Amino acid sequence: MGAVRVILAARARRFWRAWLLLAVLVGLGTAVVLAAVTAGRRADTAVPAFVAAHGYDAVVYAEKPLPIASLPNVTEAVQTYSPFQGQPGCSCGKQIDQTAFAVFEVPPASLPRMVKLAEGRMPDQSKLETLVSFTMQRDYGIGPGTLIRLPMAGADQLKQIMRGIETGQPPPGQFDGPVITLRVTGVVATERELLAGNGASYDLFPSAAFVAATKGVPAFPFYHVRLRHGEADFARFEATVTGKYGAGVEDLNTIAAAVTAAVHPQAVAWWVVAALAAVTFLVVTGQALARQSAAEDADGPVLAALGLRSGQFIALAMLRVAAVAVTGTLAGIGVATALSGFTPAGEARLLTPTPGLLFDWPVALAGGAAALAAAALLGLPPALRSKRHHIRRDTPGTRQSLVTRAAAAAGLPATAVLGIRQAMHRGRGASAAPVRAGLAGAVAAVTALCAIAVFGASLSHLLASPELYGDPFTAYFNVNGTGAPS
Repeated sequence: MGAVRVILAARARRFWRAWLLLAVLVGLGTAVVLAAVTAGRRADTAVPAFVAAHGYDAVVYAEKPLPIASLPNVTEAVQTYSPFQGQPGCSCGKQIDQTAFAVFEVPPASLPRMVKLAEGRMPDQSKLETLVSFTMQRDYGIGPGTLIRLPMAGADQLKQIMRGIETGQPPPGQFDGPVITLRVTGVVATERELLAGNGASYDLFPSAAFVAATKGVPAFPFYHVRLRHGEADFARFEATVTGKYGAGVEDLNTIAAAVTAAVHPQAVAWWVVAALAAVTFLVVTGQALARQSAAEDADGPVLAALGLRSGQFIALAMLRVAAVAVTGTLAGIGVATALSGFTPAGEARLLTPTPGLLFDWPVALAGGAAALAAAALLGLPPALRSKRHHIRRDTPGTRQSLVTRAAAAAGLPATAVLGIRQAMHRGRGASAAPVRAGLAGAVAAVTALCAIAVFGASLSHLLASPELYGDPFTAYFNVNGTGAPS
């Protein structure tokens, strides 16, 4: 092995640039494949993970407090209140759609469980601060620092409000309660705001200071409920709540299922890109390893004359492959981790529990092992050929390819025949070139390039088309009162 180490060190000094380029090729392939696999995993698990951390099975709308927590199979019931307010004002300079607007007074201890913070910070409960739904940022540009002004209903207007609800009349034109200005500190996502065919929801989650400042303002209780067996318990729960208490119930599992189904194609697309990239880089890397092996084996006859045996030729080739593969794989894992900060996209990016950079260790472990195994398998055939290289002669081959013979038989000019022969003939010895692998690599590279272009265009179209995310309507109208609206 001493002779092998000496020769390997000499070849490393001579071919270090070529080895570095091979390592870059292995690293690039590993990075693209692992980044795409990780993006697919994050997209596919974003909604289920969000629902597990911040989701509920149902929302109950009631006119008075109800014993929801004591009902069968209810494991959690967060009681919130939604006070009545007039047309909200905004320092953003836009008029917020009041029919889709709601304020939820959530107990501070339950707030982190109910919402996922996407930007900014949680409100200071001692100050007039609030969180806003991501839909308000998306549609109105509201974010941290924005001021929202809320004219609240007065305590003496409760009967008027209830009478309007019972008769279908619009709320009073003027509210005589306190006017509260809230500063936005963060943007959040909750399950009921996801696009699922119900139109947009614009929600505020104010601090305890707001609750104290609006004490006495008419408000309806809401209950966010988790059931022991999830969707399986919903029908019985809904029948009990609507039949016994006359309250309304919304099935949040339907929303989660719709968004999960809408996001899944993005995950499949990422995995298709990973598969195409893997095939492309396997072919190209195999071709590059074969060419490098042929270049380094030019001194094979001399080494054989000095006493180097066949097994040592194989060891030299495989040690070079191992050095290139380990270096490239480790670099590829690092680059894939850096690329993870750009994926996934759309609502999957908003809902994923681990936004930003992510070291996906299961993918890194399995992908790194696969990359090393693939490099070893690709480097083995050239290594086996290298042990016989020292007894070959670099004589030109006489066998022509079928394409060359067909071109000559068709009467093409000699220059054309020679060009085709040069392109299609593999050659022998140090001048040998893997023609079939080269053609396969070119085809795979063009296929992958087209697939990535189609994927990019399709993903952009998906993110720009809410109807493909389960929201089939352009606008949502909620009309109170009698008569046909214009």
